[in-house]
Amino acid sequence: MNSDQVTLVGQVFESYVSEYHKNDIHLILKERDEDAHYPVVVNAMTLFETNMEIGEYFTVFPNEVLTIFDSALRRSALTILQSLSQPEDVSMKQNIHARISGLPVCPELVRDHIPKTKDVGHFLSVTGTVIRTSLVKVLEFERDYMCNKCKHVFVVKADFEQYYTFCRPSSCPSLESCDSAKFTCLSDLSSSPTRCRDYQEIKIQEQVQRLSVGSIPRSMKVILEDDLVDSCKSGDDLTIYGIVMQRWKPFQQDVRCEVEIVLKANYVQVNNEQSTGIVLDDEVRKEFENFWENYKANPFAGESHLLLVGDPGTGKSQFLKYAAKITPRSVLTTGIGSTSAGLTVTAVKDSGEWNLEAGALVLADSGLCCIDEFNSLKEHDRTSIHEAMEQQTISVAKAGLVCKLNTRTTILAATNPKGQYDPQESVSVNIALGSPLLSRFDLILVLLDTKNEDWDRIISSFILENKGCPSKAEKLWSMEKMKTYFCLIRNLQPTLSDEGNQVLLRYYQMQRQSDSRNAARTTIRLLESLIRLAEAHARLMFRDTVTLEDAITVVSVMESSMQVTESERTPVPYTASGNRDSSRIL
Repeated sequence: MNSDQVTLVGQVFESYVSEYHKNDIHLILKERDEDAHYPVVVNAMTLFETNMEIGEYFTVFPNEVLTIFDSALRRSALTILQSLSQPEDVSMKQNIHARISGLPVCPELVRDHIPKTKDVGHFLSVTGTVIRTSLVKVLEFERDYMCNKCKHVFVVKADFEQYYTFCRPSSCPSLESCDSAKFTCLSDLSSSPTRCRDYQEIKIQEQVQRLSVGSIPRSMKVILEDDLVDSCKSGDDLTIYGIVMQRWKPFQQDVRCEVEIVLKANYVQVNNEQSTGIVLDDEVRKEFENFWENYKANPFAGESHLLLVGDPGTGKSQFLKYAAKITPRSVLTTGIGSTSAGLTVTAVKDSGEWNLEAGALVLADSGLCCIDEFNSLKEHDRTSIHEAMEQQTISVAKAGLVCKLNTRTTILAATNPKGQYDPQESVSVNIALGSPLLSRFDLILVLLDTKNEDWDRIISSFILENKGCPSKAEKLWSMEKMKTYFCLIRNLQPTLSDEGNQVLLRYYQMQRQSDSRNAARTTIRLLESLIRLAEAHARLMFRDTVTLEDAITVVSVMESSMQVTESERTPVPYTASGNRDSSRIL
């Protein structure tokens, strides 16, 4: 870029900042720490609408334009500081950075997949999941050199493309045509490096739910500097705005040079609370509100931690497959190929340094983790998920790294019994799972192959009809509509009503006072499960309050679960008409 272009970009950006970000800079000037790094988040769409020429320069010369933006921010801060009438509580800050977000949604700028070689030098928005974070390091990025002949002092910057190594200058850059090639590094004379910044590397992976079947998720390293350091953790869904760059290690004779593509981040946006690729506007909300106005009486069931136990061929894997499809953030795995490290956290050694790599439960944070063939997990691997299910966190102490990671995930597991399921035995005997693990599941549902002739006829005709020419029902929601609906209701926080509260409390007390109660299933976790399920059912019915209907539905679902898991328990008695006696509960 020539000097005229640099001046134009600087002036336009200064006027933009004074119009849209004056309050942000004023708040930064009020901060007490003068050496800290402060971000100013700039919306690219608004900036490009102000001046289209800036957008063109930014696309072609992203590195140079970002440097101009930072300089313009400092000039704007100085102008605002000088215009203040009472400058006692404010001070000038030198480390202000322009953080670009909100790029126009087009294939050239926004990517769901890892960039390739053709993208080098471009400013892109890349979406992915953090699978590894390194320790924060101190990086020296500038050194002062002095020419031994003319005593000219100049600055040499670390070369990003060679892992921030310093290349000694070949000739003196002074304007006096000094051709000396001997220099003294002034930074070596001081006791400690003075020009340093925080530095961290993270590794992101393509989001699994965006990949086609059979695709292996690719990953790439992302460089974080200054205020971006420690802005994310393993398992976070991120949108990273940055420049795609190449880097390689210094050349060595007879050694092959390996070049890798990395993303030098300019801004990191954490998307854990946002719905992946789904727009939830007022129009969508209104559509679902109208739907429930028309279908107020239709009952549905909610879910929390759920274990499906059943004979082979009862469709357990299909339940898991479709549950993972309709949940925006989900991980589907099998017990045979999973270890405790694969489910929780793995310690990985990279370049002589230990890092933590997130497993299935961490990657499914704030989503759904489906585990098929749950009984195939080894005993010590199953116990590793106890804390994840109960405390919603995972405590890690591996290779000298001690930390705690969030696993706020719903676990949907499926398991086979040992041989044919025996209804006369308890579920713990049928599937050989310990009581501590079983008590953590809110619901345990048993699917039995009853060998009923009528049922076999219905199933076989349905399968044969779908194999030939599948029939499409107009009243059924599409997969995308269900995804949108589940994203919408997740934000609801229902409150318990007095009627619902009494039903849940009375049912819990009745279970506790029963003479033949199962101690593993009637702990305080039962009451917590009832509350979670009642709130889930209220969300599913698009309500802000847990009503009497929600509580009774949850009690009936829990009764179905308790019946099959406690063969020796005395059930709620039936009335003369054949219905359950609700007075025992209410």
